[in-house]
Amino acid sequence: MTLTVQQWAGKARLLPGALVDATPPAVLAGARVLEAQAVVNVAAATGGDSRLSRVRSGKGAAIRVQTRTRGSGSSTQAEVVPTGPIMLVERPTKPHGSPRQLLATTRRRPGRGGIGGGRLNRSNVISIPGRGVYRRVRHPGTAGKYPVARAFDTAADDAGRAGAQVFVTAIRNTLT
Repeated sequence: MTLTVQQWAGKARLLPGALVDATPPAVLAGARVLEAQAVVNVAAATGGDSRLSRVRSGKGAAIRVQTRTRGSGSSTQAEVVPTGPIMLVERPTKPHGSPRQLLATTRRRPGRGGIGGGRLNRSNVISIPGRGVYRRVRHPGTAGKYPVARAFDTAADDAGRAGAQVFVTAIRNTLT
């Protein structure tokens, strides 16, 4: 089927509006690719379950990745944001002290003149009323694994192609 020049001009007039309407789905399509790659990388960096087992008093803390959108039409933007304690695996941490390890037993030094009695060794010990006696722990620090940064680097081209495919489909549907 052949179209006249007037018919092509009528379809071409609809094209800018179709592209503006296709921008939010295109942005989301690209963001979903980045989000999927970030989820895979975070899972690999945390042992497969996206949880840090020794965080938040031993309960574990989950690291999730979510996509947020802002704006509408041609000014739509998407943010792929990791939630949870991502900083513990994303960037390196320096060695630091932490008053978190509960003392199960206390060591006593022999006292003056008493057998078996003595004073509590108070070096690096903190007593929290109602909670217990804790000692400071020296954390050696960690090397950063950069799972989110690596996801953005490796999946950037695929995200662009996913967004472009949405525009190609919009153009094809408008001009046919």
